[in-house]
Amino acid sequence: MINLQLRPQTSPRALPAALYQVVGQSLVTDVAIPCLAPFSSPAPLSNGERTFEDCSLALTGAPSRVSPIYNGEGWIGGQWQAVKSWKTTAGYHIVIADMEHFTVTTDGSSIVRLSETLPCSSPLLAEIVLGPVLLLALALNGIYCLHGSAVTRKDGTAIAFLGSSGAGKSTLGLFLGRHPTSLWKSIADDVIALTLTEGRPFLLPDFPQLKWNHSEQSSLSTWSQLPLVRCYLLDASDVPQPVGVILHSPMNQRSAFQTFVHHTHAARLFDAKLLTYHLGFCDDVTRAVPVRRLQYPRCLASLPLVTEAVRRDLLVDIEAALPAADP
Repeated sequence: MINLQLRPQTSPRALPAALYQVVGQSLVTDVAIPCLAPFSSPAPLSNGERTFEDCSLALTGAPSRVSPIYNGEGWIGGQWQAVKSWKTTAGYHIVIADMEHFTVTTDGSSIVRLSETLPCSSPLLAEIVLGPVLLLALALNGIYCLHGSAVTRKDGTAIAFLGSSGAGKSTLGLFLGRHPTSLWKSIADDVIALTLTEGRPFLLPDFPQLKWNHSEQSSLSTWSQLPLVRCYLLDASDVPQPVGVILHSPMNQRSAFQTFVHHTHAARLFDAKLLTYHLGFCDDVTRAVPVRRLQYPRCLASLPLVTEAVRRDLLVDIEAALPAADP
C-alpha cells in the first residue's frame, strides 16, 4: 500500500478519500484524482484503512546541508522543469520547478506533499505526482518503470518497445493494438511498469497512461501481470524505403543491460543503494528477455511489414516450446 497525501493541511487522523489499484499496489489518497478514475478500487473505504497519521513526515522544508542526488531538469507538463532531489534519514525529497515539494519515505510506502502551490485538480500536479514522485515510490517497492510502449498477445505475454523520443514507439504500439486480426492489445504508451517474480520479469499493465483518455486506459481483469517475452529497441536512424524492415540479432547482454538502464524513468532520483538494486534488476531482466534492435522506414506503409517481422520473431518461441517430432 502507498499512502498519498496531497493536502498539507490534511488532519493527521483523516480517513482516505479515494482508493486506487495501480500496478498491483493500493494507492490511498486524501483527494480524489480524476485521471485515476479508471483505476478506482471497488473495495469500500472503511475505518480499517490506515489514516494519514501513520504516514506523516516530520519535515517542513528542503534539507539545507545535504548534497542533492540530482539537480537538473526533467520533462514535465510539456516543458523542461527544474528538478531537485535529496535523501535524508527520513526519506527522499523532490522539488519541482521550485514550487512543488514532496517527500517519499525510504520504504516507498508514503508520499507527502509539503507545498500547495498548484490546485489539486491541476493536470500539471497530476503529471508531477504520477511522474517522478510515484515512479520513485514504485522503485522503492521493487517496480521499475521504463520509457516505452507495450502490447500483449492473446496468450497473455507482453512485448515492449523502447527508443528515444520520436523513434515511433507510440505509433507502432497503437498500430499493433488496432491490428485487424486482434492478435495484440495496446497496454502501455510512455510508461512500462516491470517487476520480478521468482526471477522472471513481468509487466504490470495497470499504470495510468496520461496520453490516453479514460476509455483508452487499459484494464486487464484477466491478468494482473504479464510475462515479458521480448523487447525491441527502435532505431531512430531511418533505413532506405526499398530495404524494408531490419530486425537485428539479439543484443549481447551488456548492450541490452545498458538499454534498460538508459530507458528507466526517474533513475536520476535514485540514491546509491536504490541504484544498486536497479542495476541488479536490469541485469536480471536482460538475462531473461531477448532485446533486439528494430529498424524500418518511418512511414505508415511500413508498419504491416514490421508487424509481420515481429510475429515471425515471436514464432521462434512457440516453435522452441513444441515437443520434438518423432524420427
